[in-house]
Amino acid sequence: MTFEQVLVKYLYMHKQVTLQGIGTISLVGEVPDNEYVNKNRHIPIEGISLSFDQKAGLDEGFTLFFSEERGKIKPLAQSDIESSLQLARQMINIGKAYEIEGIGSIAKQSNGILVLHPGYYAVTYPDGQQVAVRLKERVIENEPPKRQLEDNGSTVNPATKRLLIIVASILTLAVASWLVWSQMKSPATANASDSEMNADTTLNAKSTTGAVDNTNGLSPDSGLMKIDSSVALMVADTNLVQTWKAYFRTFDNKANALKGFANYKATQNPPMLETTDSVNFKLYVLLQSRISDTTYKKDSMRKFYASPITLIKP
Repeated sequence: MTFEQVLVKYLYMHKQVTLQGIGTISLVGEVPDNEYVNKNRHIPIEGISLSFDQKAGLDEGFTLFFSEERGKIKPLAQSDIESSLQLARQMINIGKAYEIEGIGSIAKQSNGILVLHPGYYAVTYPDGQQVAVRLKERVIENEPPKRQLEDNGSTVNPATKRLLIIVASILTLAVASWLVWSQMKSPATANASDSEMNADTTLNAKSTTGAVDNTNGLSPDSGLMKIDSSVALMVADTNLVQTWKAYFRTFDNKANALKGFANYKATQNPPMLETTDSVNFKLYVLLQSRISDTTYKKDSMRKFYASPITLIKP
């Protein structure tokens, strides 16, 4: 789930949540169930309000809830929350409303006070449903491996199954070895017959056979080892925090590019301007993110900059 979806679920459950640097959102009254929301779209949210507090800190309860929902340790969950709220505040500070489906939109008035415009109810997971699904998955993972035969409904013993796999593997290797041996023997027999007719032909045949043997002598597992190493490296990279160039705006002349650059220069994360041909200009910011989190962060930045985001390694 996205940051906003977890936020909505927490508010519906606990009726109050505090957002750092924004204030406390409170909800009075009962929340309609998911079935009713599905059947009756665009149900206005009543009894929701924002108590603006620029000095508001992190909500400890929401941090723990976010950690459980996203399956992350508390420090990482806290970092994600702070990043999301920082983007939200930047969006609000440049005059854009921060839209939260299931809550409404937060905007800044001319006097600097933030206000909440109520939206419509959204569908969320019922209480405990997601936990029940996770427990069910764990039970299935811990069950001993079984396979029901479709013809008579009997159960294959795990030991018997392993034995059958071993026998099948041995037979496969035996057939493959016989085919390779047959292919190697045929040229050798032909070369032996030719040697009785012509000694030079015999020498050429031996050289050819040696070349074939050297090729067959290569370890077939070497390629697999390289692939496995690459896969392991890719898995490790997905959990590694990396630096990205996040491109969010392109201009076809320098004047427009400088004007766009000036609009974002006052934000907390000012962009940089780049050009490779003095014709096309691009605005980008540097982003610290793991590969597994890039989709979520691209979505947040897309809302902030109101433009598609392209991530490229510098």
